[in-house]
Amino acid sequence: MASRQARRRFTVLGVVIVISVLLIATQSSIGGAAKSVGSTLLSPFTSVINTVTRPIGNFFSGALNYSSVTNENAKLRAQIAQMRMGQAEIAYERRQVANVLGLQNLPFLNQLPTETAQTTGIAQSNFSSTITISKGASSGIAPGMAVVGSGGYVGQVISTTAGSATVRLVTDGQTRIGVSFGTTSVMGILQGNGQGDPLAVAYVPIDSLVHAGESVYTNGLSGSEFPAGIPVGHVISAKSVATATQMQIVVAPDANLGNLSYVNVVLWEPLK
Repeated sequence: MASRQARRRFTVLGVVIVISVLLIATQSSIGGAAKSVGSTLLSPFTSVINTVTRPIGNFFSGALNYSSVTNENAKLRAQIAQMRMGQAEIAYERRQVANVLGLQNLPFLNQLPTETAQTTGIAQSNFSSTITISKGASSGIAPGMAVVGSGGYVGQVISTTAGSATVRLVTDGQTRIGVSFGTTSVMGILQGNGQGDPLAVAYVPIDSLVHAGESVYTNGLSGSEFPAGIPVGHVISAKSVATATQMQIVVAPDANLGNLSYVNVVLWEPLK
């Protein structure tokens, strides 16, 4: 048993010596024939080593490539996000310009003087709806003045500072406006019912000539807070109930109250 192990050790040692000699031969200045023989004898070993080490090399190469691709993808995503942000800013600025231009030369104001202001704050609850605008008393704005958008009546100034003002929106529960319907002589008092609820017009006699789709305007009666002819809304429904003393009239506002980035304050006060 011991002799077998000894022979095995000598055999392994011999193989190692032979391989070492052949390696030296292939790298030394011995003739080409010796190199050729050494290469031929080492070819199986070289093939095995390459087969074993190639997957390891491929793994590290793939890992490096994956890291590079991941970094490039991250850079591309950042560039795309920046482009989209830039596009969003451009679109926002265009909307702002369109809003301001839409307030110029409003036909229903009949060239009444106005002051354009930016909305800087919004305060809304179930029954109260107000906005704060960027101009006030120093710009000639006073409590009681009408505020309009491109669609029509937005609200009324209720307080001012030198550089700002608070506007009660038409939907606010405290809103009360004298209105008329279309070209008729029918009049009533428009009331706000809180955010999200339609407007109502009270004190219109039963069976008056008021129909769905009819336009509603400020009536401008003597002593009225607003000039005549400002669009306020349009009738959604108008009903006469036999047991009631007045019509039930529901109105939707004409102004886009969801887009009040800029508004016009009508610099008009009733004669006292």
